[in-house]
Amino acid sequence: MNKGLLVVAGLLGGAAACASGGNSTPRVIVPEAESQAVASDDVAFAATDPNPGRQSISVSFFAGHIGPVSSGSAHWTQTDSNDSDPFSVEIDVPEGGTPANGFSSFAGINFHHVPAQPPPNAPSFDFKANRSGDSGGSPRLVMVFSDGGNINLRPLTWVQNTWISEGGPDPTPDPLAATNWDNVGGTCGFRFEQTYQAALACHAGTTVTAAFIVSDSGWLNAPYQNWIDNIQYGGRTISQPSDNTN
Repeated sequence: MNKGLLVVAGLLGGAAACASGGNSTPRVIVPEAESQAVASDDVAFAATDPNPGRQSISVSFFAGHIGPVSSGSAHWTQTDSNDSDPFSVEIDVPEGGTPANGFSSFAGINFHHVPAQPPPNAPSFDFKANRSGDSGGSPRLVMVFSDGGNINLRPLTWVQNTWISEGGPDPTPDPLAATNWDNVGGTCGFRFEQTYQAALACHAGTTVTAAFIVSDSGWLNAPYQNWIDNIQYGGRTISQPSDNTN
């Protein structure tokens, strides 16, 4: 196992994991900072939610840092897009440490109004990076379950300035997208490169307690930028700010 791919492990408690990718030794994952950032954003969003009874997802942004580095940031931008509207979400990861210490700025997109039951069809998203190389597991779409485990969808590599789809209909799909899901916990422990249905089966009878997209590979790639567009979850597509209100 090696460090080229970061896997979120024990999001609500902290753990260690490793998986295939570009380098050669395991790294410890310290996810508490991300868990806390998502939880804080949940509280802030709930206080101002214009449609608390909504039954389909809307999104907001969170950011922070793991270790003594600066925070990342995430926001809507009109400088790049992978569809007919001008918008995408820009994620900036300005700093990181080493693969050994795993320090990284991070930022992401938090999903709200997520149904308790996981969607029958695999969620997906389009992404672009401003550099090529190993992804470090970013950006990844994470679904957390009531058993404390999670599954996540991520690319293995980046292609500079190229939009790539992780599971969606984009003209430039990741050829590995169908098996780019990893499982942590549940009845299966850690499993790498699974299909969505196989990963879900590790959490039978549980409910989804959180879902989000995060980028946190500063330990491998900082500084860098990711752009996210056309998030699909449960039959809902988020690709521009107005998707939050309709």
